[in-house]
Amino acid sequence: MSEKLEGEEPPQAKYSSGASKVPRVTRVPRQITVYRKGALGTLRKKAGLERGVKARIETGVHTVFGYAVARDLRFIKSYLEIAGVKEIARRYFVINAFDGVLTILGVILGSYAISVKNPSIIVSAGLGGCIAMGLSGFVGTLLAEQAEQQQRIRTLEIAMGGVDLSNSLVDKVGTYASVVVALIDGTAPMIASIPPILPFYMSMRGGFSIAKAYLTSIPAAISELIMLGILLGHVSRGSKVKYGLITGGAGVLLSALLLLLGVG
Repeated sequence: MSEKLEGEEPPQAKYSSGASKVPRVTRVPRQITVYRKGALGTLRKKAGLERGVKARIETGVHTVFGYAVARDLRFIKSYLEIAGVKEIARRYFVINAFDGVLTILGVILGSYAISVKNPSIIVSAGLGGCIAMGLSGFVGTLLAEQAEQQQRIRTLEIAMGGVDLSNSLVDKVGTYASVVVALIDGTAPMIASIPPILPFYMSMRGGFSIAKAYLTSIPAAISELIMLGILLGHVSRGSKVKYGLITGGAGVLLSALLLLLGVG
């Protein structure tokens, strides 16, 4: 009869229904890794820890001014998918485009209220305001997203038992996502300001009269606000008409307030 070794755990056994009572050892998996739901599980999933994805991305990355930059569109797409940048960038773009349109609409309406006749003044003031908004959005978003990224990395390091994740795939993806989101945040107001300013630029070139530029620019800005609302309705799978009326109504309300102040 075999002796039991000291410290050895007996195997788990289940007996069959037969009369012989022969033990049937249950097969135990080699290794089962259980991830806690929440921040750790989400970050592990987004980090793309699968070996193939990690290898494919890390071989296509180089550093520019301390930032990880993808070399071609394949790696850019992989980074965007892993970091979940699509949803964040879409939200930032709509918010800052909305701010940019309202800002340029305010400049145009204020100029109309005080009877500005020189289109170059409106173009310069509008572009100056939107460029300032773009730079502010880029720098502010970059700093904020990097701070959040560092906090996420520290939280993940603690959850993983003090593992150093600096310069890891998680860190690279987060840094790349911060730069992409900041670029979108900075360029959105400048792109959104082009349609309302364009009539005044054409007026500078002699294509429009200043009166026609006003009549064209204000409806263009309000139409752009309505389009942004429709986009929000599409993204949220809600009522496009509702969102369009809300964003367009904001432009109409701003127009009414500024015109009343100008008349007063």
